Amino acid sequence: MEKVEYKFYESGKGFEKIQADLFNSNTGSNVSAEDIEKKILKNSKDPRLIRYAFTADNKPLAYIQASQVSTTIYYLGYPWATTDCPPEIQNKLFSDMLAHIKSRRPKEIQYWINHKWPKVKEFFTIQGFKLKVKGLDYSFDIEKLSKRTSDVSSIYTSRLATEIDIESLIELGRADKELHEAGLTEEFFQDYFKNKVLKDGHCIIVSDGKQDLSASAPLLDRPSSEEPYLFLRFTATRPGFEDTWSLLLPEIAKECIKAGWSKYPLHLSTDEGSTIANTLLKFEPSISENYSLYSLEINK
Repeated sequence: MEKVEYKFYESGKGFEKIQADLFNSNTGSNVSAEDIEKKILKNSKDPRLIRYAFTADNKPLAYIQASQVSTTIYYLGYPWATTDCPPEIQNKLFSDMLAHIKSRRPKEIQYWINHKWPKVKEFFTIQGFKLKVKGLDYSFDIEKLSKRTSDVSSIYTSRLATEIDIESLIELGRADKELHEAGLTEEFFQDYFKNKVLKDGHCIIVSDGKQDLSASAPLLDRPSSEEPYLFLRFTATRPGFEDTWSLLLPEIAKECIKAGWSKYPLHLSTDEGSTIANTLLKFEPSISENYSLYSLEINK
């Protein structure tokens, strides 16, 4: 094979478009170079955690990206490549990045794998990664869901959120385990709830009269190349009050009907066996595989 040149990420070199093109061509996604650049800047990405392989005449062959999640956990992605990229180049990108991450002495390295990526699953399995969490997609018929009677309606009440609820939504977002771990800023919450969620409407809050306990809002995505897709744009739940979803989901369904979205199934992804997942089973959803978390624990 001719000489291969490896480079780390640099701003202003057009590397974001290379990533977008390689990822989209392999997965059928529609990620833009601008989206990638914004994410890199927002996360203050270490350039040594993004690496590329080029031919001698500067043709992109493959790239790999990693992220630091915490002081003990890193994400390590798949080496997405062109169809004519030799496997040994992909393997080198992966092994070099894995060695670099291990030098930082994490306890665990993870990657979320889409069920539509069987070759990616096989690749990580060969590398010693094991399934840690199976992510499932729960799909609900809106008409049926809207008619379900909640078994907690005597305990909790629901309301349609308005601008006076922004601070409450932010506080609830901070209380939610996943949103808290994402490290989102006050500025992000303010902009997101005011200029996106409440601007579009349909946000439902469930309360016990003393404090707000859960909230969510549906959104109909209309991608140009795919069928419209109805999903929950965010979920925020105070720990210990996952049972509020028995009221939250039917109320969300009613909002979908008001918006004229009743013909689209509502999709929600969550971990198999979680408290929320067990609550969702009461509504008899259609269940399919989604993203699953594979993990490599590092022996000290």
